[in-house]
Amino acid sequence: MARRNRTKGDARAVIERAREADDQHDPSLEYLRWLQKGLHVWLEYVDDKIAEVASARRYEVVASNVGTVYDGHDRDEAEEVFEDYVQRSRGERGRASHEDVVLYEDDEPIAEHYADQD
Repeated sequence: MARRNRTKGDARAVIERAREADDQHDPSLEYLRWLQKGLHVWLEYVDDKIAEVASARRYEVVASNVGTVYDGHDRDEAEEVFEDYVQRSRGERGRASHEDVVLYEDDEPIAEHYADQD
C-alpha cells in the first residue's frame, strides 16, 4: 500500500484517540496500539517535512560591497531583491551604487548584473 503524505492533523487525531483510550483507563493493548500508530503517523509527517526542505531550491542574492542581501527558498522574492539591487547599482548614491549583483540558485549564478556594463 502506498504511503500518503501525512499532516500534523493526522498525527494529532491519532494521538488524541490514544489519549481518549488512556483517559478511560483502558488497560488493553488498544491504547498502546493507538499511541504506536500516532507516533508512526507523526514520524511520517516529520520525514515528509525533512524531504520537502531538503529538496527545496536555495536562492541567494549577493551585491558586491554589501554581501548577501537575500538567502532563502522563495524564487520570486529572490528575483525581486535582485531587481531592487540592480536598480540600486544603477543609482548614483548608496552602498550598492555601481556594484555587481548576482542571483544564485543552489550556488549556481542564474542572473548577473555587472555595474561596468551600464
